Amino acid sequence: MLLRILFSSKAFLGIGFILTGIAIILAEKASNGQKEIKEMKTTDSLLIGAAQGLALLPSISRSGMTITSALGLGLKKEFAADFAFLLSIPAILGAAVLEGLDVVKGESAPLESIGFWPLLLGMAAAFVTGYFAIKIMIQAIKKMKLKYFAFYVFTLGGLIILAQLFFKNALSWLD
Repeated sequence: MLLRILFSSKAFLGIGFILTGIAIILAEKASNGQKEIKEMKTTDSLLIGAAQGLALLPSISRSGMTITSALGLGLKKEFAADFAFLLSIPAILGAAVLEGLDVVKGESAPLESIGFWPLLLGMAAAFVTGYFAIKIMIQAIKKMKLKYFAFYVFTLGGLIILAQLFFKNALSWLD
Protein backbone atom coordinates (compact mmCIF):
# COMPACT_ATOMS: atom_id res chain seq x y z
CA MET A 1 0.00 0.00 0.00
CA LEU A 2 2.81 2.42 0.91
CA LEU A 3 4.59 1.80 -2.39
CA ARG A 4 1.39 2.45 -4.32
CA ILE A 5 1.02 5.79 -2.54
CA LEU A 6 4.66 6.70 -3.23
CA PHE A 7 4.44 5.88 -6.93
CA SER A 8 0.97 7.27 -7.65
CA SER A 9 0.98 10.43 -5.54
CA LYS A 10 2.63 13.71 -6.34
CA ALA A 11 2.83 14.42 -2.60
CA PHE A 12 6.18 12.64 -2.27
CA LEU A 13 7.88 14.52 -5.11
CA GLY A 14 8.98 17.56 -3.14
CA ILE A 15 10.03 15.44 -0.18
CA GLY A 16 12.09 13.16 -2.45
CA PHE A 17 14.03 16.10 -3.86
CA ILE A 18 14.69 17.42 -0.36
CA LEU A 19 15.88 13.96 0.79
CA THR A 20 18.26 13.87 -2.17
CA GLY A 21 19.66 17.26 -1.13
CA ILE A 22 20.12 16.13 2.47
CA ALA A 23 21.97 13.00 1.31
CA ILE A 24 24.27 15.12 -0.88
CA ILE A 25 25.11 17.56 1.94
CA LEU A 26 25.74 14.76 4.46
CA ALA A 27 27.92 12.79 2.07
CA GLU A 28 30.01 15.81 1.10
CA LYS A 29 30.59 16.68 4.77
CA ALA A 30 31.41 13.08 5.74
CA SER A 31 33.62 12.32 2.76
CA ASN A 32 37.36 12.25 3.06
CA GLY A 33 37.74 11.26 -0.60
CA GLN A 34 40.89 9.21 -0.16
CA LYS A 35 39.97 5.76 -1.47
CA GLU A 36 41.24 4.79 -4.89
CA ILE A 37 39.63 2.19 -7.15
CA LYS A 38 42.17 -0.39 -5.99
CA GLU A 39 40.98 0.04 -2.40
CA MET A 40 37.32 -0.40 -3.26
CA LYS A 41 35.70 -3.49 -1.73
CA THR A 42 32.86 -5.65 -3.00
CA THR A 43 30.70 -4.35 -0.16
CA ASP A 44 31.32 -0.79 -1.41
CA SER A 45 29.96 -1.74 -4.84
CA LEU A 46 26.95 -3.47 -3.29
CA LEU A 47 26.15 -0.46 -1.09
CA ILE A 48 26.45 1.93 -4.02
CA GLY A 49 24.18 -0.35 -6.06
CA ALA A 50 21.64 -0.44 -3.23
CA ALA A 51 21.71 3.37 -3.13
CA GLN A 52 20.99 3.37 -6.86
CA GLY A 53 17.95 1.21 -6.08
CA LEU A 54 16.57 4.01 -3.89
CA ALA A 55 16.22 6.04 -7.05
CA LEU A 56 13.24 3.89 -8.00
CA LEU A 57 11.33 6.22 -5.71
CA PRO A 58 9.96 9.28 -7.51
CA SER A 59 12.24 12.36 -7.45
CA ILE A 60 15.16 10.54 -5.84
CA SER A 61 18.16 11.22 -8.07
CA ARG A 62 19.89 8.03 -9.27
CA SER A 63 23.21 9.74 -9.90
CA GLY A 64 22.81 11.78 -6.72
CA MET A 65 22.35 8.66 -4.63
CA THR A 66 25.19 6.72 -6.25
CA ILE A 67 27.64 9.61 -6.02
CA THR A 68 26.72 10.44 -2.43
CA SER A 69 26.97 6.83 -1.32
CA ALA A 70 30.38 6.51 -3.01
CA LEU A 71 31.54 9.69 -1.29
CA GLY A 72 30.12 8.47 2.01
CA LEU A 73 32.20 5.32 1.61
CA GLY A 74 35.32 7.47 1.21
CA LEU A 75 35.90 7.20 -2.53
CA LYS A 76 37.54 10.06 -4.38
CA LYS A 77 35.07 12.47 -5.97
CA GLU A 78 36.44 11.92 -9.47
CA PHE A 79 36.06 8.16 -9.24
CA ALA A 80 32.64 8.47 -7.58
CA ALA A 81 31.35 10.50 -10.54
CA ASP A 82 32.78 8.10 -13.12
CA PHE A 83 31.49 5.06 -11.25
CA ALA A 84 28.00 6.53 -10.85
CA PHE A 85 27.63 7.10 -14.57
CA LEU A 86 29.13 3.70 -15.44
CA LEU A 87 26.63 2.14 -13.06
CA SER A 88 23.82 3.75 -15.05
CA ILE A 89 24.66 1.76 -18.19
CA PRO A 90 23.00 -1.54 -17.12
CA ALA A 91 19.89 0.33 -15.93
CA ILE A 92 19.59 2.30 -19.17
CA LEU A 93 20.24 -0.73 -21.37
CA GLY A 94 17.74 -2.79 -19.38
CA ALA A 95 15.06 -0.13 -19.77
CA ALA A 96 15.82 0.15 -23.49
CA VAL A 97 15.50 -3.62 -23.95
CA LEU A 98 12.18 -3.72 -22.09
CA GLU A 99 10.81 -0.78 -24.07
CA GLY A 100 12.10 -2.32 -27.31
CA LEU A 101 10.30 -5.58 -26.51
CA ASP A 102 7.07 -3.65 -25.95
CA VAL A 103 7.47 -1.96 -29.33
CA VAL A 104 8.19 -5.26 -31.10
CA LYS A 105 5.20 -6.97 -29.41
CA GLY A 106 2.99 -4.08 -30.46
CA GLU A 107 2.23 -3.14 -26.84
CA SER A 108 3.63 0.33 -27.36
CA ALA A 109 2.39 2.81 -29.91
CA PRO A 110 5.57 4.71 -30.91
CA LEU A 111 6.45 2.56 -33.90
CA GLU A 112 2.96 2.80 -35.37
CA SER A 113 2.33 6.46 -34.60
CA ILE A 114 5.81 7.82 -35.33
CA GLY A 115 7.29 5.40 -37.80
CA PHE A 116 10.53 3.43 -37.83
CA TRP A 117 12.96 6.02 -39.26
CA PRO A 118 11.82 9.01 -37.17
CA LEU A 119 11.93 6.79 -34.07
CA LEU A 120 15.44 5.58 -34.95
CA LEU A 121 16.60 9.15 -35.66
CA GLY A 122 15.16 10.31 -32.33
CA MET A 123 16.95 7.51 -30.50
CA ALA A 124 20.24 8.42 -32.21
CA ALA A 125 19.79 12.11 -31.32
CA ALA A 126 19.00 11.16 -27.71
CA PHE A 127 22.12 8.98 -27.58
CA VAL A 128 24.43 11.69 -28.92
CA THR A 129 23.03 14.48 -26.75
CA GLY A 130 22.93 12.17 -23.73
CA TYR A 131 26.57 11.25 -24.26
CA PHE A 132 27.67 14.87 -24.30
CA ALA A 133 25.39 15.78 -21.38
CA ILE A 134 26.94 13.00 -19.28
CA LYS A 135 30.44 14.13 -20.24
CA ILE A 136 29.63 17.70 -19.18
CA MET A 137 28.01 16.51 -15.94
CA ILE A 138 30.99 14.33 -14.98
CA GLN A 139 33.35 17.29 -15.51
CA ALA A 140 31.09 19.58 -13.47
CA ILE A 141 30.83 17.07 -10.62
CA LYS A 142 34.60 16.65 -10.51
CA LYS A 143 35.24 20.40 -10.39
CA MET A 144 32.32 21.82 -8.39
CA LYS A 145 31.10 21.39 -4.87
CA LEU A 146 28.06 19.15 -4.76
CA LYS A 147 26.34 21.46 -2.30
CA TYR A 148 25.30 23.62 -5.27
CA PHE A 149 23.32 20.72 -6.68
CA ALA A 150 21.89 20.15 -3.20
CA PHE A 151 20.67 23.77 -3.10
CA TYR A 152 19.05 23.23 -6.50
CA VAL A 153 17.13 20.13 -5.37
CA PHE A 154 16.17 21.83 -2.07
CA THR A 155 14.72 24.74 -4.04
CA LEU A 156 12.96 22.44 -6.49
CA GLY A 157 11.54 20.32 -3.67
CA GLY A 158 10.34 23.39 -1.79
CA LEU A 159 8.69 24.86 -4.89
CA ILE A 160 6.92 21.58 -5.58
CA ILE A 161 5.62 21.40 -2.01
CA LEU A 162 4.43 25.03 -2.18
CA ALA A 163 2.76 24.41 -5.53
CA GLN A 164 0.95 21.39 -4.12
CA LEU A 165 -0.19 23.30 -1.06
CA PHE A 166 -1.30 26.53 -2.70
CA PHE A 167 -1.91 25.81 -6.37
CA LYS A 168 -3.41 22.32 -6.30
CA ASN A 169 -6.45 23.28 -8.36
CA ALA A 170 -4.36 25.16 -10.92
CA LEU A 171 -2.16 22.07 -11.36
CA SER A 172 -5.03 19.58 -11.72
CA TRP A 173 -4.34 19.34 -15.48
CA LEU A 174 -1.18 17.37 -14.59
CA ASP A 175 -3.24 14.42 -13.30
